[in-house]
Amino acid sequence: MIMTHDPILEDINELMLKIQICQDCDEDDMKERITCNSNDQGFQIMSDDEIVENILQINEQQEMQEDETEENIDMENDAGPSHDEALQALEMALK
Repeated sequence: MIMTHDPILEDINELMLKIQICQDCDEDDMKERITCNSNDQGFQIMSDDEIVENILQINEQQEMQEDETEENIDMENDAGPSHDEALQALEMALK
C-alpha cells in the first residue's frame, strides 16, 4: 500500500487494491491516472466552491429558459381573442 499525505489518493489506492484493479500501482501511477483527464470538462475535479458556482449557473440558466418559455406562452395567449371570444363578438355584431 502506498503511503501518501493525500487522503484521497490513499482512499483510491485502498479501493484499487480491494478490487484488484492494479496491485502494482504506485503513487505516481495514481497521480497520472487522476490528472490525465484534468483538462477534460467531463472529468474535472472541482473544489466545493466551484461545484456550488456550477450548480448556481445551471439553475440560473434553467430559470432563464423557464422565463422565456412563460413569455412565449403569454405572447401566444395575447396574440388575439380566443375562439369563444371571437364567436361571441360575431354573434353580437350580427344582432
